[in-house]
Amino acid sequence: MKNDPSRWARRQPSFKVMEVLKRARELEREGRRVIHFEVGEPDFPTASVIVEAGKRALDDGHTGYTEALGIPELRNAIADDYCSRFGINIELSRIAVTSAGKWCTQSPLLSVIESRRPGVDVRSWLSL
Repeated sequence: MKNDPSRWARRQPSFKVMEVLKRARELEREGRRVIHFEVGEPDFPTASVIVEAGKRALDDGHTGYTEALGIPELRNAIADDYCSRFGINIELSRIAVTSAGKWCTQSPLLSVIESRRPGVDVRSWLSL
């Protein structure tokens, strides 16, 4: 059929987390209560202040990629907040804002492992 996945696509391993999510949703449809730990989605709605800020950002044309470590103004605001609340000065190069939970948690962890065990093959982006 014209729209079938390519042979290459069919050979790719599945993203196991999505399989777990699929099964969890099946259980929910059967009436079972499920606490989702698989994909990191909260079980509560997004706060209205965040929804409104997102809408304003879209209306203002902020629809492209940000810098790799996040929006500089946001990173500065985070640094300022830590300084005012905790008296801690954090260099901007040490602050990253990302929507990707895996990158956010694995990158620092794998960096530490690699720095402690030079030459060890640390494979990133492995998933369940």
